[in-house]
Amino acid sequence: MSYRNWSLLAASALLTGSLFAGCGSLQEDTSLNEPSTPVQLEQRQQGQQGQSSQAQSSQKNQQQRTQPTQSSPQNAEPSSTIQDALKEALFDEYKARAVYEKVLTTFGNVRPFSNIVGAEENHANALLNLYKQYGLTPPANPWNATNVPVYSSVQEACKAGVQAEIDNAAIYDRLLKLGLPQDIQNVFTNLRDASEDNHLAAFQRCAVR
Repeated sequence: MSYRNWSLLAASALLTGSLFAGCGSLQEDTSLNEPSTPVQLEQRQQGQQGQSSQAQSSQKNQQQRTQPTQSSPQNAEPSSTIQDALKEALFDEYKARAVYEKVLTTFGNVRPFSNIVGAEENHANALLNLYKQYGLTPPANPWNATNVPVYSSVQEACKAGVQAEIDNAAIYDRLLKLGLPQDIQNVFTNLRDASEDNHLAAFQRCAVR
């Protein structure tokens, strides 16, 4: 081999070695960005999860801010229908109690008035509880001994009691058709049933004596 050929072969070998060395450097440089240990890999995964959680939390907060606020029905002012129904029922219970108390004042502790007057008190209290539940101020009682009728006999008072209980049940029947809230309907139904099943029958027996 001539000296010239040997020099060309040596130069080619050096050039080839330099190229391989450069490729190795590039591979080493790109590997610097990759986690090389399990600890580094876990830290990188935790960082990615943290960023994802922050993004989800931010999106949720944005949705909550853009959603309209709905008012609670319990905080709403009761409708005029509810208020009028409660007032009519309460006034009728007040009237019945005032009439029966007047009978007791006139004729003494006679039955069935002595029993039913306490029931009328309970009826009024049940309605007053509804006023409290709905945040309403109950109206003043307009009935007293000065503006209720006076009867000539217990039997006459019992006949009036029969009609009063029939009218009372009719009031509740009408009010129950108004589509009132269920808790009000339950109270009205109980009061109506008490008038029809208990008070009315007691006054009917008294009226025929």
